[in-house]
Amino acid sequence: MNHTMSSRPPKPADTPASPRFKDKGAKIPRKPNLGQLHKSHPTDEDYEALWKELDTGKPRSVALVGAAYLQEALRFSLDARFIKMTRKELDDRIFSPSGPLNSFSQAIELGYALGLYGSVICEDMHIIRVVRNLFAHTMKNVSFDTPDIGKEISHLSYFRMRKGKFEEPTDGRMEYTVGELIDKWNIWTNQQRYVFSCKEIAYAITAAVDHSKSPGPAALP
Repeated sequence: MNHTMSSRPPKPADTPASPRFKDKGAKIPRKPNLGQLHKSHPTDEDYEALWKELDTGKPRSVALVGAAYLQEALRFSLDARFIKMTRKELDDRIFSPSGPLNSFSQAIELGYALGLYGSVICEDMHIIRVVRNLFAHTMKNVSFDTPDIGKEISHLSYFRMRKGKFEEPTDGRMEYTVGELIDKWNIWTNQQRYVFSCKEIAYAITAAVDHSKSPGPAALP
């Protein structure tokens, strides 16, 4: 005697009617397409607006823009050490939201491993990343003088090594490091230290790019 197996078990008689597969016809939420925004690169006008925002913006925007500027500079420096790829390949393979260097932290560590900079700049970039995250992930009214943020900024050290002239020396010296001037005159706020660090590190790592060290095309097929 042949028995035909039902494709699904019968519903008990005392169970109220309901769809067997709920939301079967529901539409899948649309994922936002940010590809063009992510892949577009800053223009000269964008940089002008960025510099203005760094100089005059409110603390939260300054923290985010300063870190974004530094992250873009790091990306430029890393590009020079990769095999020859088109900008689209870099965007799609390396720096896309699902790429290996979408994370600022990972990019910082790779730059250090490649010898683009030493431990001082590496540590400062991580501090800038942390400060950015503190501003980005809180709803509180914070500033660069908020204790947790100010504590991080107090550890920034690269900018203190930069040298500059002082017009009217009182001790016969004509040149000081930025750190010495700050200690001598106490002339900078935490926000100024943060902005100066973002700018100086970005300039330093891009100015040090050596395109002759690029590995060129892939060695194997």
